[in-house]
Amino acid sequence: MASERPEPEVEEAGQVFLLMKKDYRISRNVRLAWFLNHLHQTVQATPQELLLQSEQELEVLSVLPPGWQPDESVVPRPFLLVPSTRVTFLAWQYRFVIELDLSPSTGIVDDSTGEILFDEVFHALSRCLGGLLRPFQVPGSCINFQPEIYVTIQAYSSIIGLQSHQVLVQGCLLDPSQREAFLQQVYEQLCLFEDKVATMLQQQYNPQNQAEDQSPDSGEPLGRKVGVSMVTADLGLVSMIRQGILALQLLPSNSSAGQ
Repeated sequence: MASERPEPEVEEAGQVFLLMKKDYRISRNVRLAWFLNHLHQTVQATPQELLLQSEQELEVLSVLPPGWQPDESVVPRPFLLVPSTRVTFLAWQYRFVIELDLSPSTGIVDDSTGEILFDEVFHALSRCLGGLLRPFQVPGSCINFQPEIYVTIQAYSSIIGLQSHQVLVQGCLLDPSQREAFLQQVYEQLCLFEDKVATMLQQQYNPQNQAEDQSPDSGEPLGRKVGVSMVTADLGLVSMIRQGILALQLLPSNSSAGQ
């Protein structure tokens, strides 16, 4: 009697990438349930031609072995899902709230670059939006993925008396073909906000706001300037976080906030 050939051992999965359904938001409980239901079972990437036709809430885009490197190709095959497997859930839509801290200190000139910090804030924002709009390849697959990005941009100032949070852009769906026009619109809004900050700060240097009366006791001019009140750094951070969380709730509910 011929001996039975032992079944080949299935390699453990190091990382799994899944795509969530677009029509509605997939809760964290559903994602956890998928992991528990597939634990110690084999998983395999769904063929690309079947992804758009799929009605499943979660589809496997790729499975990587442990220690995989970006320059290595992965042959589609079953892998064993284990507790140490890292699972990444990708969404068709994402929502972001960007808070720009435009406190008066951003008007200082950076000695190393010769630029005003305010301009560097805009350059950093431009690079951030460029990265969000750039498609990427799902590791271990040939799929170029470019989700929809909804963004709200708010500017914050620590000056009391000035509208602390200025909404520059509310719930905008980013379009890669309109990137430059979008950035120009944001820059114009930033300049208007900067003008408001400069006008408020200029008041403390306005001669009309200086007390020119003399003290009846010493005969010396008081010469005291009216200062501008500022929110402390810790309260400012709390305010930015609260406003950011509120702004997230106003973006499309079926988009992912990275949770």
